[in-house]
Amino acid sequence: MDASFKRFEGSANKRTTTATQWLAGVMNVLVRVRCYECSADQATTHPPGVKASKQKNKAAGKVMFEFQRMWDIKKEDLTVKERLSKMKLLDSLIAKQELAEYEEALKKKFINELFSD
Repeated sequence: MDASFKRFEGSANKRTTTATQWLAGVMNVLVRVRCYECSADQATTHPPGVKASKQKNKAAGKVMFEFQRMWDIKKEDLTVKERLSKMKLLDSLIAKQELAEYEEALKKKFINELFSD
């Protein structure tokens, strides 16, 4: 005989108890599977625990690092644009034949700033 049949041999009372125990075991497994699926869905709604808060802090640190890196690149880009703008203005001042007094002072200032670096 098969091993599963041997379990159910004996008196009717014993068979019922064994069958009931087997059915209860199957039901427990199904309930655990269902609870596992529910907990996976509810994982986003429960308040963060220790691990979740640590992960959130790591993510926040990573976002802050990325933001800082982008900000540094942006500052460097603005510096280059400002320098380029001054060079264009200096080029237009050099191209002029006659300069007013303030234009001459601005030209000298730009020359000193751009070539002192």
